[in-house]
Amino acid sequence: MKLLIITQAVDLDDPVLAFFHGWIEKFASRFEHVHVICLKEGRHALPSNVKVHSLGKENGESNIKYIRRFLTYVWALRKEYDTVFVHMNPEYIVLGGWLWKLIRKPVTLWYIHPKSSWRLWIARIFATHIVSATEKSFPLRSQKLIPIGLGVDTDFFNPGEVPSGDDFKVMLAARIAPVKRVECVIGAVSELMRRNVPVVFDYYGGALRRDKTYADTMYKLVPAATPPDMWRWHGDSSQTQVRDAYRAHDAHVNATDSGSFDKAVFESMACGCITVVSNRALRGVVPDELMFEEGDSVSLADVLERVYRLSCSERSELKKKIRAIAEEKYSLSALIGRVVEVLKS
Repeated sequence: MKLLIITQAVDLDDPVLAFFHGWIEKFASRFEHVHVICLKEGRHALPSNVKVHSLGKENGESNIKYIRRFLTYVWALRKEYDTVFVHMNPEYIVLGGWLWKLIRKPVTLWYIHPKSSWRLWIARIFATHIVSATEKSFPLRSQKLIPIGLGVDTDFFNPGEVPSGDDFKVMLAARIAPVKRVECVIGAVSELMRRNVPVVFDYYGGALRRDKTYADTMYKLVPAATPPDMWRWHGDSSQTQVRDAYRAHDAHVNATDSGSFDKAVFESMACGCITVVSNRALRGVVPDELMFEEGDSVSLADVLERVYRLSCSERSELKKKIRAIAEEKYSLSALIGRVVEVLKS
């Protein structure tokens, strides 16, 4: 069976989408041939049965050229794929859904986000299947929806040396955006300071152009809420840099609103970094003692302080527990296996 994948980027150096390279590798081991249409092509090292077709963003092409090139690829390659997998971007189904219907190619959309759009409404009509982490991680009602969980590369994201020193090292890996509730995290760090917890916070991630105003507000809020050197911005970071950060920190915070399944949660768990979340969709995934009230800085500070007060042996056991959860239930191999079952159904 042959597969066509549609995604934003195939680039090992992309600070957000580098992880998808591993997905393509896993798909390649389960399909005779894989074609990938991406908006941007960068550095990659994919198996010989994978062919990447870029729409040209790396060369600064126009939107009209993107659309024309996309439809050209979809039509020209029609005899070289049997099924289509679209990752996170319903606009590609808006553009090509009618054509895939015409040539009878089943289309599966992967989508995890709390917000809907007119593009998603249209994509839902043309999609054969929709896969998401849970029923709550897809914002629309649909009989086509198949909840299949999430997965990360637990061979790459694995524990390192136990963090040393007296400081309580906390981090967040995410874009700087309103949905990430950065102001809540800043408030919690400030609260921990008032409680005399020796916290040091590191933020790994930059902002998209549309979120620049919000990011600038957060940059100004930090020095007003925390002493110098307590909070450090690291900007866009590679997968390797983020993995090494998980290993070097005592705790990872995720304050994203309920309904979204951030892969960073599972990456940090796989590295044995104690992961603190507010997303109610993660109840039953993350231990209850590591959940705080959504948008509540004091509640987040309470959970982090409890983690800080744990003995070395208690903290070690908790790290092993969350690593085991990630490894047993959220490995990338298991996830891709479930996706392939849907694609071949």
